Amino acid sequence: MAEPPQPHRRQSRGRRGGSVTVGTWTVEASAIGVMTSSGWTPRTYKPGDPITVVAHPNMDGSYLVLLFYAIKADGVEHISRKWK
Repeated sequence: MAEPPQPHRRQSRGRRGGSVTVGTWTVEASAIGVMTSSGWTPRTYKPGDPITVVAHPNMDGSYLVLLFYAIKADGVEHISRKWK
């Protein structure tokens, strides 16, 4: 049986300690429609863009996190979902 499509966006990103990559985080975000309504576009970030990710850690201690918001190098913040 085929699995249904995953409606949430997932990306793997390197994490840095000082200037050396020390591991990889998998970042899960909201559904694409929710992120689009929050202002994200396919061009919001390019591969290699330095960003700061603020996320909720997974309870099992793995490198999976749920994205809260991301900050570009110029300080612009993009939230994962609008909270009402």
